[in-house]
Amino acid sequence: MSSTAVVLKFLMEKNSISALHGQITVGTLILQDCAVGLLFALLPVLGGTSGVLQGMLSMAKSLAILIAFLAALFVLSRTWVPWFLKLMTSLSSQVYTHFYLLPFLVFKMFINLSVRQSLTD
Repeated sequence: MSSTAVVLKFLMEKNSISALHGQITVGTLILQDCAVGLLFALLPVLGGTSGVLQGMLSMAKSLAILIAFLAALFVLSRTWVPWFLKLMTSLSSQVYTHFYLLPFLVFKMFINLSVRQSLTD
């Protein structure tokens, strides 16, 4: 169990997660987790095992993929998701409830393919 999960559990037990000190603590923990993720991503470049130029090219490729992914999510969240949600609310039949899972399954499939490709590169 990570330290973030332990602290979150403690804050929830004390009902302090919505207080100012709880929100500051959660924000700090999330920032620390993001910094550790960034350092893990930079570890090959900082270690110098594969060369600085190759490491920088790898980081640039990863950054370009991230920007493209975020841009696609932004466009989809502004266009396709509202239309899909309106469609789902208009359909009240029990037959169509499984369509609620469709976007999540597509997203999970995309993430799995992205991770698999990054592991093979």
